[in-house]
Amino acid sequence: MDTLSRARGGCLEARAQGLNLQYGEVRLAEALEVARAILLEPLMPEALHATLWAQYVVRCRSAERAAAVGHYLKVVLTVPEYWRNVDRAHYFLAARLVPKVPRGRLLQQIRA
Repeated sequence: MDTLSRARGGCLEARAQGLNLQYGEVRLAEALEVARAILLEPLMPEALHATLWAQYVVRCRSAERAAAVGHYLKVVLTVPEYWRNVDRAHYFLAARLVPKVPRGRLLQQIRA
């Protein structure tokens, strides 16, 4: 879901509570790879997607992020569960991202 869809869906209502939105980078390099990995089938569960969005876009305390994500998902989300979702989302993405290994150097080291 893109940012405009989230805003229409109510995820940006937290802005009225004084949360500061931050877009640190445009989708280039690793950020573009992460965005593509999120969109691969099977899709990332909505709870993990919303948690990642809150973690990397909204600048505030984790308790406020957990409350905002819980409000968006219409569930009670505790801070420990919020951090477990961040961890789950990282594992979900790690399984989809292809590591860049310098093949030439690695082969030369193996042969030597």
